[in-house]
Amino acid sequence: LEVQSGTLDWTEDRLALNDIAYRFDGTDGTASITSGFGATSDVDVKIAAKQLDVDSLVPNGWSLIRDGGLPTLVATVGGSEDGANGALRLAVKIGSVLLNGVAAENIALNVVSNAKKFEITTLDIGNVGGARLQGGGTLLDEGNGPEGVLNFKLAAQDPRGFLRLAGLEYGAGNWTEALGVIQ
Repeated sequence: LEVQSGTLDWTEDRLALNDIAYRFDGTDGTASITSGFGATSDVDVKIAAKQLDVDSLVPNGWSLIRDGGLPTLVATVGGSEDGANGALRLAVKIGSVLLNGVAAENIALNVVSNAKKFEITTLDIGNVGGARLQGGGTLLDEGNGPEGVLNFKLAAQDPRGFLRLAGLEYGAGNWTEALGVIQ
């Protein structure tokens, strides 16, 4: 990671790194990171890049749900135990991503997470082998386990590319071969 420029704003109750221009793995991008201190320990992260090769960073893959020890998206952006006092807000916009051997284009993700809430305000994957995914929703946990609704719309002639991207397809002969067209 090479940080090319940025500004630092440090006050009694927050630290902000703004207008960051960076080069990572041969690709230029922009970012900002703000962290609060004290009563509200919120962390805001905004990242934009033309491309990202996740496979080079996580060579064993990444899955939406736990399977065979793969890291999961929820565990990565989930809230901390003391998250009731703070939240993670993540906004990502990437032109193309390589994940689990699959290329995805036009990615937008906005997530808010703390110990009691996991909210996807925007998830838009513009193209994965002809498939498009859009959606969002909120899961809450008030101590009795998570509840809520996540709604996603997947349109695909062949959904296997998207399922492999999400870490949900594991080779020939599995359940995904019977899916066909999904609307």
